[in-house]
Amino acid sequence: MKALFKAIRHGETDEVIRILERHPELLDTPSIAPPKKDEGQSPLQVAVKTGRTDIADYLIRRGADVNYMESGGEQEKAWHAPVIQDAVISVFTACCHGDYDRSRRTLEILRSLLERGAEPNKPDSFGRIAWDVAGSQLVQVLCPPYSAKQQNFARKQAREVFGLLLEHGSRIVEPS
Repeated sequence: MKALFKAIRHGETDEVIRILERHPELLDTPSIAPPKKDEGQSPLQVAVKTGRTDIADYLIRRGADVNYMESGGEQEKAWHAPVIQDAVISVFTACCHGDYDRSRRTLEILRSLLERGAEPNKPDSFGRIAWDVAGSQLVQVLCPPYSAKQQNFARKQAREVFGLLLEHGSRIVEPS
């Protein structure tokens, strides 16, 4: 199992495919620490969080659980989120880093998740849904130190994210 998560983190798509062909039961098996940063997360979550969109796409097409929510493990009181929220965060994180191509690719992963039945209203461990997360991520990018280019791109991506969430049944949540 460790080899699968290592291959995902290193972007070794062929190795991920090889491992899952031999061990299909690992598709939704959560990671076990170490490393703690992956603990309780599915292969799909790790692929999304690390920007390995080609691997995330493969995992989705192979039938990974698009509504998976990481388990607590040793970090039981930490924030736990469904994979859809990881995708939303990754869209905006890439904007913050000026990696517009990665943001676009992650937006396509978000679209795939929703088309495969990801539930936009599934709450994280704090009760927030993807709409809340998208709003808070956008607000962060619209503040300094981010450039006008980053902010404008984030606005464009936000229109797409919110549109997809609405199209797939998200509740609209007022900012708190």
